[in-house]
Formats: sequence, C-alpha cells, structure tokens
Amino acid sequence: MKGWYTSHVHSEKVMKHVQTGWKIPVCHTDRFSKKGAEHEEAIMYGILRGCADVIHHHFKNGIDYLHIDNGYFKRHHYSGYYRVSLNDTQARYKDIALPSERAKKLDVKIRDWVRNENGYVLIIPHTPAFEIFYGVDIKKWTDTTIKKLNGRPYKIRDKNATTPLEEDLKSASCVITFNSNAALEAILAGIPAIATSNHSVIKSWNKLTMDNVEDCFDKCSALDREKLVNFLSYHQFTLDEIDKGIAPAIIKEMRKENVY
Repeated sequence: MKGWYTSHVHSEKVMKHVQTGWKIPVCHTDRFSKKGAEHEEAIMYGILRGCADVIHHHFKNGIDYLHIDNGYFKRHHYSGYYRVSLNDTQARYKDIALPSERAKKLDVKIRDWVRNENGYVLIIPHTPAFEIFYGVDIKKWTDTTIKKLNGRPYKIRDKNATTPLEEDLKSASCVITFNSNAALEAILAGIPAIATSNHSVIKSWNKLTMDNVEDCFDKCSALDREKLVNFLSYHQFTLDEIDKGIAPAIIKEMRKENVY
C-alpha cells in the first residue's frame, strides 16, 4: 500500500499519522502518474488536489484503495474522528451485527421518529467539489429532485446555510440529498432521509429512492438505527487510533470478514 498526500495542511497532518500507523511510504500527489507503476493499493485523505486522480485511476483499474475524510460522528480537526472507506467515499452498509463498544464511546443520541406529514421536504444539494468529482451537475440534480416531488412543499438548504441543520429538520417531513452526511444526521434526529447517490451509506442502509418519498417514513422507521451506528463506529477512527495501528488492525480484520 502507498499513501498519497497533498500540500494542504489537513492532508499533510492526517497522512503523517497514516504513514506511522500503516507503516507505509507516502508520496505527494504531484508524483502520481497514470502511466507509472501505481498499481498497488492506495490510501489518501480527501478528493482534492490530485487525490481524485488517484481514486479514479484505482477505480478504473480495479485496484483497492482506502479513502479518508471527516467522520460520521464527532468529526473535528484534529481531535475528532475520520471515516475510512474501502473503494468509495463512504462506507457501504452491510446488515451485520457488530459489537456496540465503539458506539458507546461515541455516545450517539438516537431520537424518536417524528412524523411531520405537513412538513416540507428538505433538499440538500451536494458541494461543488463533489459536483466535479462525481460529474453530477448541482442545478440539474436539484431541478430534477424538485420535479419528482410533484408539487410537495420543499426547502433548499445549500452549503452556505447559516441556520443550524437541527432547526431546518424541525419542520421537515423528510430529507433528500445526494450523499451529504446530513442524511445520517436526519435519520438520527428521527427524520427519514433519501440519498439519491449510491455513494452514500444511507442509500445502502435504507435502499430508498425518489419513488419512496411518500412512504419514506414507514420504510426508515422500520429499520434498526442502533445497528447502523454500531456499523459506522467501526468505520471511523481518531488520529491516535490511526497512529497506534489500532485502525489498520481493525480494518484488516474486517476486510477478512468482508465487513468493509
């Protein structure tokens, strides 16, 4: 495995811990060459400044890679958690019972489900970075989403929103997003969510599409959120856990068990 870092301070910081924990060489993305001998597993933080080139190359050629980004819960530079995904930017949920010990340390609050039948649909478009990375136009995605609502009331929450997400959720009947972590936050707050992208752990968890706007509450509320939290707790780690080799060891074992 080889690590790839960029000149951004977050990338340099995170990848130094990766280098120590995984005991692997790390290189600047400027040195990456599609025509070179880059045919071994890769690990990188983020999708910008050359990381996307590494990811797309490995995906196209069927080479495994681990992608690191801000965690699902308690994410914060540099004292928080970072998610680690195999061959994608988010985990692919698998309906498997994992221990709750890591989830208990996170102390994630799971609120009762709230049925806001007269509420609006909260639409949360993806960011420009993911627009470029996935090649999905934000405006077209938003317009298509609104059209499929067939006249239902909606509210658009863009990346510049200053209102806390929790406030917008109070009057929402459901959340629709591309692959934002807001879908997970909504689910935990008791509001059903639909992620239209296959690159979302929520999409692989509830398997809902825009055809489920009417029954998304019933579909979501029937699922086990504790099992989801347990699953994700094994897909995010602190820098200290990475540095000490705890994260690499857990991921190695879970890959053997086909959990990743």
